[in-house]
Amino acid sequence: MLTDKQKHLYMLFKEVDALCRKHNIEYQLAGGTLIGAVRHRGFIPWDDDMDITMTRNNWEKFIEVCKNELPNNRVLECQELNHDFHNVIARYTDTTSSAVHSTQVLANDTAGDMIDIICYDYLPNAGKAWKQYTKDITLYSDLINPCIVYSYRFCANQLRYGFYRLKIRLFGRDKVLDKLQEKMFSYKEEDCPYLVLRWGGTPLLFKKEIFGSSCNNVLFEDTMGQAPDFINDYLVEHYEDEWMFVPPATEQGGHNSIYSLDTDYKVIRKEINHFLNPEKERKTFLRKKSVAMQIMAPWLVLKNLTIHLDKKKKSKYFTKLFNKNAEKITTAYTNCDFQFLEEFFSEFITLQFSKEYFGRNDYNDVYKYKHPVVIKIPGDVADKIIMTLFVRGKISKAMRMIEVYEQRKKVTPFMTQMKKDILLFRQAVHNVSIGNLSEADRLSEQLFQKEPHSLSEGVLKLRIIILIRLGITENMDKLNALITKALDLYPEDGELLKYQLDINIAEKDTLPSYTKENVFQYISAYHKTLNGLVRLDIQDIVKNHLDYFTTVEEQTTALAVLPDNLTLCKKYFESVIKCENPQKVYSLFSFLFDKQEVFALEYENYYNKLCSYFINSEELSILLSRARRCQDYTELLTIEDTVKNLPNTPEKQLIMAVILYKKGYSHEATSSVFASTETENKNLLVLAKQMLLSDLKQLREALDFANSLTHFDVSTNTETPATDEQKNKVLSAFLTKWTAPWGNGQALATALEKTGITQKKEDFTDLSADTLTTLLDKLEIFCTKEESLPFSELDPLKNKIDGPMHFDHNLTEKGDIYE
Repeated sequence: MLTDKQKHLYMLFKEVDALCRKHNIEYQLAGGTLIGAVRHRGFIPWDDDMDITMTRNNWEKFIEVCKNELPNNRVLECQELNHDFHNVIARYTDTTSSAVHSTQVLANDTAGDMIDIICYDYLPNAGKAWKQYTKDITLYSDLINPCIVYSYRFCANQLRYGFYRLKIRLFGRDKVLDKLQEKMFSYKEEDCPYLVLRWGGTPLLFKKEIFGSSCNNVLFEDTMGQAPDFINDYLVEHYEDEWMFVPPATEQGGHNSIYSLDTDYKVIRKEINHFLNPEKERKTFLRKKSVAMQIMAPWLVLKNLTIHLDKKKKSKYFTKLFNKNAEKITTAYTNCDFQFLEEFFSEFITLQFSKEYFGRNDYNDVYKYKHPVVIKIPGDVADKIIMTLFVRGKISKAMRMIEVYEQRKKVTPFMTQMKKDILLFRQAVHNVSIGNLSEADRLSEQLFQKEPHSLSEGVLKLRIIILIRLGITENMDKLNALITKALDLYPEDGELLKYQLDINIAEKDTLPSYTKENVFQYISAYHKTLNGLVRLDIQDIVKNHLDYFTTVEEQTTALAVLPDNLTLCKKYFESVIKCENPQKVYSLFSFLFDKQEVFALEYENYYNKLCSYFINSEELSILLSRARRCQDYTELLTIEDTVKNLPNTPEKQLIMAVILYKKGYSHEATSSVFASTETENKNLLVLAKQMLLSDLKQLREALDFANSLTHFDVSTNTETPATDEQKNKVLSAFLTKWTAPWGNGQALATALEKTGITQKKEDFTDLSADTLTTLLDKLEIFCTKEESLPFSELDPLKNKIDGPMHFDHNLTEKGDIYE
């Protein structure tokens, strides 16, 4: 499901899309937005911005349209309209919201939530014109934004920056910037085969033919967005060959900004200005920037000195390692044991391709990307590493290594041939992407006939994809042979397992007929691949066979693939309700909260139905539902007034406990929980049990905190464990607070036994730290789910405003402070 931020961005995008279509303005989804459209059919789940691009001609049309037709509360911020704007990337902005990025803190521009619109400029060649443009656009960016040094990434403009700052002082900002714009944007579209991304951070060069006429449309959420004609070519240029794979969690990140969708950016900027003087800070940054520009070159030399020293040490280490194991490497290579070679070379590959050595073609690591540091190893070993990368599906890494060796004029004949093969592979992929399958078939077969290319993960998959698209029935024998070979090499590859299922199903019937067993096999394949395109295909198959999922276990399996499918969520809800397992049914509270956006208007009805499972009375179950869902303090007080007037029953006490916890009255709430246990309603006791378990979990955290206390001696700057006396002092304070609502040990023991937390009534003589620690250890609260109580299903620990949370997540009136 979309986050609130993504929903807001999507609304802005649809406004831009409508303006462009109305006035025949071409644009393209770009960057992560385009990857999201192709790989996720919408936003990348963790993305928090949107990028679209326009060629300069279309961009100029868009500016003119926006002068007269912008919707209310919208503004187009760009250099063409305002030289005080701090970025070369234009922004279509909502002025009623806030999205203050780190680079905007000292600026005066509109800092609402926005869509980035990046212009493409025209260039006649990839040589002199490209180099000059790079220098000019980074200089231009440095002049308009005082907070970042753009030229540093290219080690450019050391003297020009100071000269242009002087020109601005003499002739005025507008005149100097206009002249620089005129110089950069002087080429005409009809004279230029290249487009360059107008971005000071990393200007990227593309062949103009990639974009075509923007007649290609891709689905983005529920809107067809315009895209480059050759989407795959663009994404390979921008994100390398493996763009379709979902990156690891460590690489899933957003942008640094202070944002609010319902607060005017001026309010936030005013708050920021309480803590700093923007004008003074800007001047400070400008002074530092002037110095940084002048010492840029020697600074980069010093900065890279340590890595060059490390390179010598690592070169000796790897040369010795590879020479020592030369025979082993040669034998593995001769026997085509590339799995062994990949593992053997993994330490070198990880280090060589790190941003410290090879850099990255984005933002802060561009300089190192342009000036890579190469670890010296024997030439024949470098060849074998490149082949290993190619065979194991790391196409981009293989090409990068070849290009670096070319740059250093150390390329071998083998590398020259491998570069041709990689370009051949990319040409075949290009033809697949545009539907020219006969040419793709010819090129991929040419690659496949080479050795050891026929073992390459990428080549094998490419051949299989092409033959499937040409017709499974017509190519059955070839496909069976290929898939057998591929799975023998890569037996746990989910992409290959998916293709095998496609082939097997087509072999049995000319029209694909998916059995229940097939669909579950597809789900198994889904979890064994990070290829987003393959995952989309499997999601479609599961979506079309929801009738196969009839039990709770089966529906749980399907939800791992389609977590936001409303039909499946409803089926799962109904199945759990019918399972007559109160503990399992209770887990639906967190399930519903997590799927609140999925259920949308039906959310309240399903929540009411769940509460009625635990409380038979319709009136009381609705009150419980309202209390648990309530997010407004005034409304909570209204509910409380209604509940207070009800007869005193265990059900009333439990609803009051929910209300009191949300108000922050933990002691009174715990007393109500104890009172609610005076019932024989087993379902109601499950609710009381969860509240008590949450209390006990928080008590364990408090006890653990007290026992881990340390004492810091300022005079000696040392830290030592706290003394027993110090710990006991803190423990005493904790226990006074925690045990007050429990009254005495017998009341707690009765409540624990009645709710089933303990199997029998414990004999508490006191409520000391030792007694409670023994109790918590006996309950094994922090063991695994299989060994202990199901804490993973306790929705109060997940739901920010639900259940017995002490001192945090309470629903308090604005202005109130609870200690």
